[in-house]
Amino acid sequence: MTSETFPSKEVLIDDFTFNDIITGNAPGLSIAAHPATDAAVPAMAFKTTWGFSTAYTRLTVSEGFTVVSTSGLDTAAGTGARKVAVTYIREGDIVEVEDITMNGVTPVASNVLDILRVQSVVVIEAGSGEINAGDITVVGATSASNLSFMATDLGTSQDGIFTIPKGFNAYIHGAIVSLGDTTKKVTTRLRAGESGSPLIEVARFADEEGRDYVIIGKFIPELTDVIIESFVDTGTATIRLDPVIILIEITKYKSTRT
Repeated sequence: MTSETFPSKEVLIDDFTFNDIITGNAPGLSIAAHPATDAAVPAMAFKTTWGFSTAYTRLTVSEGFTVVSTSGLDTAAGTGARKVAVTYIREGDIVEVEDITMNGVTPVASNVLDILRVQSVVVIEAGSGEINAGDITVVGATSASNLSFMATDLGTSQDGIFTIPKGFNAYIHGAIVSLGDTTKKVTTRLRAGESGSPLIEVARFADEEGRDYVIIGKFIPELTDVIIESFVDTGTATIRLDPVIILIEITKYKSTRT
């Protein structure tokens, strides 16, 4: 990543309390929520913290995508998810939201053909079941790569991948780590890199017997991919990580890149 001169996180927090930020009383500062859940975190080898058994592969060429469920109840007239909103980043760093009407186990194609990242997927309309009846997956139309995952009955994706939006820089302020088996130890890191650049570690968290240990993260520029990765000391475990990401509006807090 390129280097920057920028107000330190400590300066920002000194100027405004954390409560100011989360209540919208700190001009130019806001919180972004990107929780990550994984039901099978492996032992002693970092893996993307999300619903797939494989690691996330960053797209290097833009493409379209499809959305599909494992349940026939997630359809336009079904009792499960009828419609989902997919937020993605297109070529030119354009952030858009597209509503997709579900068709159960039959993939539904997006209207666009040039996405580079999926930021989130949320159920916005459902039948009598009020939530998605099956696992909902977003898949690259050309690469067949997994791009996002929404577990059954969850209503939203919880992928350990996101991109800092255009016009904002960011800090990782901290995280809440929830481990399904408190007898195990988990290590989680966040790695970041601009498109086409290697990923470097910007934050690391450890949870041991329910206690959280946090190493505060580094400055992250706009349009940077961030990937959450975890491992446990033995066997497998379920983890949920809720990073606290402070977004800093660039027009209000000027920085100079070098």
